[in-house]
Amino acid sequence: MKKNGIEVFDGGQRLKKMRFILKRSLLFLFMSIFFLQAEAASQVVRLTLNLKNVTIDEAITDMSQKTGYRFLYQMEEVLKYGKRDVNVKDATLDEVLKVLFKDTHLSYVIQNDVIIITQAKDEKKQEQPRQIKGKVIDTKKMPLPGVTILIKGTKLGVITDIDGKFKIEIPKLDSTILVFSFIGMETVYHQLSNDRKNDEKELVITMKDDVKEMDEVVVTGYGNIKKESFTGSSISVKREDLLKASATNVVQALSTFDPSFRIQQNNKWGSDPNAIPEIYIRGRSGIGVKELDKDALSKSSLKNNPNLPIFIMDGFEVSVQKVYDMDPMRVENVQILKDASATAMYGSRAANGVVVITTVAPKPGEVTISYSLTGSVSMPDLSDYNLANAREKLEIEQKAGIYTPQYYMTWKQALDAYNQRLLRVEEGVNTDWLSIPLRNSVNHKHSFSIEGGNADLRYGLDLSYNKNNGVMKDSYRDIMNVGFHVDYRLKNLQVVNYIEYNYTEAQESPYGDFSDYTHLQPYDRPYDKNGTLISGALEFSTLPHRDTRVNNPLYEARLNNFEYEKGDVFIDRLMAQWFLTDYLHLKGQIAITKEFTKKERFIDPLSSNTTAKAQKEAELEGDLYLTKGNPRIGMLKLVRMYQNHLVRML
Repeated sequence: MKKNGIEVFDGGQRLKKMRFILKRSLLFLFMSIFFLQAEAASQVVRLTLNLKNVTIDEAITDMSQKTGYRFLYQMEEVLKYGKRDVNVKDATLDEVLKVLFKDTHLSYVIQNDVIIITQAKDEKKQEQPRQIKGKVIDTKKMPLPGVTILIKGTKLGVITDIDGKFKIEIPKLDSTILVFSFIGMETVYHQLSNDRKNDEKELVITMKDDVKEMDEVVVTGYGNIKKESFTGSSISVKREDLLKASATNVVQALSTFDPSFRIQQNNKWGSDPNAIPEIYIRGRSGIGVKELDKDALSKSSLKNNPNLPIFIMDGFEVSVQKVYDMDPMRVENVQILKDASATAMYGSRAANGVVVITTVAPKPGEVTISYSLTGSVSMPDLSDYNLANAREKLEIEQKAGIYTPQYYMTWKQALDAYNQRLLRVEEGVNTDWLSIPLRNSVNHKHSFSIEGGNADLRYGLDLSYNKNNGVMKDSYRDIMNVGFHVDYRLKNLQVVNYIEYNYTEAQESPYGDFSDYTHLQPYDRPYDKNGTLISGALEFSTLPHRDTRVNNPLYEARLNNFEYEKGDVFIDRLMAQWFLTDYLHLKGQIAITKEFTKKERFIDPLSSNTTAKAQKEAELEGDLYLTKGNPRIGMLKLVRMYQNHLVRML
């Protein structure tokens, strides 16, 4: 009710209003106490830290473990300030954070047990990266386009434009070095100043020519002649290029670099590892190699080959087999001489050309040990032999009129011959003779060397092993080589001695020549109906243009026939050079070779190829061909060089 403008409350309304005021007062009281406790907690927590060279993230992790506070921040925002030292003792949390965030633009807010780290509101704009511009010129003040400019220690860089100018952004680094590189020029290193005042000025870099190139020379085997002074025709192959072409065979690699260096493969020998292909540089004579090579066991030497060039290794003549078995890792340089200049130095025997090989000499300095492994897989490719199967072959022969009286005495004989072959075809006989003697082979070559010494005495030891399996079954050629090299130099005198031991073991395939299998008919079978190997002649296969039936080559391979070769070679090469003046020096060489060879070829008594016939059936006789060699070879050579003119005495 109202009285005289004054509101009068009854007792219930007054009590309700007092309760409302009391609730609001208690709420504000609890909130004040809560925030005061949170602020007091940050003041009560005290820390002692002694951290060296840590990031802000690492320091926060350590503080979180010791205080129980959780931190909320962006990783990239704290990592960009790098590493620092934090050393505080009995400090509050605020004091520790101020030390930690010193010289940064970071601020923090504590909410309950969470500390939120953010960028300060008054943070200045991020520092812009430096931009350097300039120009690169040569010693003649001419601009150099295409110069590579890199920031040292990074992959950041640019290339100069057609006017030699460049512009590059530099990130924030303690020190910045620009690296200028260009082919044929010396590399330039330029350190930038930390003062940004000079960034607006154009940087001018002058690059000088690299004059470390050596004069090219032609190695003739008697001496080294400057290329501009050599009037003959020559091809030079360096070691690096040779290994890129072939890491297993020197001869095969040379054919890549000189079109006139031709290798004529013999299809009869196929992939025989013990056969050396015919090699020629200046054309071929009209006399065939096999006409001159009467010995069946000497197909790896080609000693009577009229087209074979001369091979000179470190001033001494070597056989083509020596070069073919040589480890390419030992080659330093190869020169191919192929005109009248070669004949002038080596006489008429050089009419087919000369291949001069220089081996790697030991280098002075610390002891260097190197090892290399080269592996290869040989797989026969018969895709070119698109031959008819047994049924197709018989059909082609019938349509060609083979089974007519033109080739047989009567029609009855012709029809009988056709029906006999047709019967084998209907029985399912379809023999793939070409695949029988072949296999996939795995080959590997190992090279190991040790070299060292000083300027006066150098030494080197090299070992190599080459396992060469042929694709013809059971054929192989194993080569092991050990060499020791000593190079002694005293003032104007140089003495070089190289001692080498070479062991070779080779075996021919008992399956014979691959060409023998190309004459066999697909409707012939190596086994009879009972699965027994046919020991005599095959039923239908004959020699070309002859009526003589061919013996089963698979039976011959299962006998005890063998053909192998073993050889030991000791070589000692001694060379001395006396440099009298800059234009005159004397060179003397002597080489001694001791060789032991043993070749055996045995034909089993049960073989149809044996020539020894027993007088009685109970007696069996086979053929054994044994060849032993024990030659001693010596060579002495004296050479005098005078102003690049050669005088030689043998």
